[in-house]
Amino acid sequence: MPTLTQRESIILGKVLEKAIEPMLSSKGIEYRFSEPYEELLTRPDYLIYSEKKPIASMAVTCTQDNQTMNKKRWRYIDEVFQLKSYFGPDFIVINCEFGDPSAYMQSEVNLSNAFFDGAIYIYNFERGQEFLETAIEIVKGSHSSAEELAYELVHQNVWASINIDFSIKLEEILSNRTQLAESAVLRNVWVIESAGYRTKLESIRQQRF
Repeated sequence: MPTLTQRESIILGKVLEKAIEPMLSSKGIEYRFSEPYEELLTRPDYLIYSEKKPIASMAVTCTQDNQTMNKKRWRYIDEVFQLKSYFGPDFIVINCEFGDPSAYMQSEVNLSNAFFDGAIYIYNFERGQEFLETAIEIVKGSHSSAEELAYELVHQNVWASINIDFSIKLEEILSNRTQLAESAVLRNVWVIESAGYRTKLESIRQQRF
């Protein structure tokens, strides 16, 4: 695959984030993109709703090597703790990965799978590698905005195939939401952590306001 500059890598991430939006819309899923559910906490890429209530979030990632995963590891762990603590243990967090999972160590994959309730490895879809390569080709050397590039990406022929596979996997995860959220060990961790986060937030609010 072509090597991207730092700027192009950032743009690629934004393009892939936006490429998820029409996938959710096509299934009639209610969602919010980068919604600030709490001023002091990290904004998730997507919040997914059911009957106007947040039931899940989705982190859109494109880890292209193990070094990238090392940089992001604690950010993702912290984000999962924040979401679980705020919305409760029945809320699930999904990792939507566009990159090649074999590009980083198995221990990192295991860690990601342990903290996220569900994972969608788009690269492993039948045309997942082709989709990522197409996205990189669109971004490489372009000076267009992420929104314009995402629009171009979702109008490629390969997008329709990815959309079908994505929809099937997401529906599978959401339909098993209760079971995914019922790990007794993690539920206890989130409950304990929740008290700490809420105390910390209240302390920060008092200092700021």
